Amino acid sequence: MKKTTLLFLVFAGFFGAQNVNAAIVYNNGADQTLASGGSLTIDFNNDGTPEYTFQDMGFGGAVQPGIMFATANHHLTTVSTGEWDVLRGVNAGFTIDAFAGFFDMGDAYVDPGWATTMFPTTDTYIGAQFRIGTSDYFGWILVNWNANGTFIVKSFAYESTPNTAITAGATGQSAALSENAAVDFELYPNPANSTITLSVDEPTNVTITDVLGNTLETRFVSQAETLDLTAYTAGIYFVSSPNGKSTKFIKL
Repeated sequence: MKKTTLLFLVFAGFFGAQNVNAAIVYNNGADQTLASGGSLTIDFNNDGTPEYTFQDMGFGGAVQPGIMFATANHHLTTVSTGEWDVLRGVNAGFTIDAFAGFFDMGDAYVDPGWATTMFPTTDTYIGAQFRIGTSDYFGWILVNWNANGTFIVKSFAYESTPNTAITAGATGQSAALSENAAVDFELYPNPANSTITLSVDEPTNVTITDVLGNTLETRFVSQAETLDLTAYTAGIYFVSSPNGKSTKFIKL
């Protein structure tokens, strides 16, 4: 098993100040109800090309919401590999990133006949991962499902910085904080094996960078989050919070 040793070090402005121009794009129009035999579109960046289209996948009778993904780069949060085409609702504050759980196989459904995990019957968020041009983005869709044929899309939002996490329900300041932000964090245990836990004093992005200064991963952490290190090769990496207030070595 690969052993990870964490060596604590704080540098003031180690990577230099960065002015991050990220923003959350929030769409809060009129509620849309999926009609029998109908469809609802989600256009995150308002460019006229929807990233998602919910459809009534039933054959008459009560509406059965589902979705066929336009490309292999578009996903919504689904329950598990065991129920890979069953849409999963998440709570406000849930971190939507590459680890949010996208187990679909090209389509997904709300409460299909084979589901054993039922979709919540209240206002619920669905995490989204999608591609615009050559870049991938994360967002959320707020929906309501009554388990009896009424499916409503209420609002949606996405983080306009590629590959940047967003929390479900976030509508204001971007997770990528401004150059004036300064947040401290801790890494533990020390030493570690295949995972570490990041703990922050307030919600922030933390960035993992290699010794050449290449950004390998940016994660939004609201309180404490476990990070899997098994994909990283042996070497030295840096974890930093905005403005380099706190920077720590990770030696793999």
